[in-house]
Amino acid sequence: MASPIITIDGPSGSGKTTVGLAVAERLGLCLFDTGLVYRAVAYECLRWGRDPRDGPAAREAALALEAGLSPGSRPRLVINGRLLDPRQRSSTAHLYLDQVERAVPLVARQAAVRTALLPKQRSLLGRGAVLLGRDVGTTVCPEADLKVFLEASAAVRARRLQADRRGGAATRADLGQVRSEIERRDGYDTNRASSPLRVPPGALVLDTETLSARAVTRAILADFNRAQARPEWPLANSLLMTAVTSFFDVYLRLYCEPIRVEGLENVPSHGPVIVAARHVHKADVNFLAHYSPRQLQFLAKSSLFDSPVIGLAVRALRAIPVQRRVIETAGLRRGLKALADGGAVCIFPEGTRNRDGILGRPFPGAGMLALRSGAPVVPAVATGLERLDLARLACPEPEPVTMRFGRPFRLQPPPDLRGGRAARWASWSIMGEIARLLPESASAAIAPELERLPGHRS
Repeated sequence: MASPIITIDGPSGSGKTTVGLAVAERLGLCLFDTGLVYRAVAYECLRWGRDPRDGPAAREAALALEAGLSPGSRPRLVINGRLLDPRQRSSTAHLYLDQVERAVPLVARQAAVRTALLPKQRSLLGRGAVLLGRDVGTTVCPEADLKVFLEASAAVRARRLQADRRGGAATRADLGQVRSEIERRDGYDTNRASSPLRVPPGALVLDTETLSARAVTRAILADFNRAQARPEWPLANSLLMTAVTSFFDVYLRLYCEPIRVEGLENVPSHGPVIVAARHVHKADVNFLAHYSPRQLQFLAKSSLFDSPVIGLAVRALRAIPVQRRVIETAGLRRGLKALADGGAVCIFPEGTRNRDGILGRPFPGAGMLALRSGAPVVPAVATGLERLDLARLACPEPEPVTMRFGRPFRLQPPPDLRGGRAARWASWSIMGEIARLLPESASAAIAPELERLPGHRS
């Protein structure tokens, strides 16, 4: 799935935005809330002084609406020239005014409005997205890779919306009013003639009344992993990845606190990419697998495949066996194929762990893979892991850990370098970018080589 589409449908207050944000962040996808499009039409009708129930006026506003995406690896929705970011309430505040709230269902139930907006919504899906709405899995994108439907009782949804509007403190009377509004909107959505609210065929249905937002997010990601299974990557592999991620989720709470993740926007949401990371701890692999917005295929040293237990795990996860000093022909070919298929490959240029946190000399394999594939390289480091002791059953004082992804870059060697010399130059260039993400003391041992390195960014 180079550009996957995940749809999340459900009624007001079912948790679509909270869960959608988490899923989009985890997978590195654009979040597209189709409800904002209908709110924008209602807002424009009111701004023009038109009655939202007036069909021709509402259709005119829908046809005039301009929808697009902002530039960058993590685009945001832009409607009529205004950037709308669900993470920043101020950017969408005008669409949640009380008069707009009342006007939205009047606009959304009109078939002419929905017909006018449908091609505008579909035109935004080329790069993959997490779609939120009430008909995204049934009408906007019925061919989505994964369809989800969230549900909860009107009472629970009313409490959520009431707390959201009042910052968690409101009167009992306010709650009754919010519930009445929800039930009225539910009636509009489920009984309208055009694209009513329905559970999409084959959708994953989750009850957010009994499941936490975190549990719902994990369930969606697990189903997404299963949907990615291919003949050469059996279903068991995806299930194993889910099990490892769930276990690591518990482990994180015991050993690592707080955990910060920086630079997720630097990982391209689709297309081939090489994540080049420093290696200080066995947990490096888990952190990268857990927090990378792309599902990674790791290049692992061939000796790991000889272990009865670890070998089974790395084979199940489609790890590519490589030699430390070079990537042999078979390993290079498999890594290049994964990248040619638009995948994300992770490699540790140092080839071994350096528990003291000091960067070591790279082997030429990483540079060779980057040069031959032409894929962008994203440097990555996890700081704080070097202090973790996995031998302890509990950690009375958890260590703060930061997972940091640097800006992507491409490698173009100097014209006088060829073959092995070019590969060594490329590997050192990658180490130089990894060093940029760390204090100067971390690269002290290799500083002389880095200082002699000619410029390498294209």
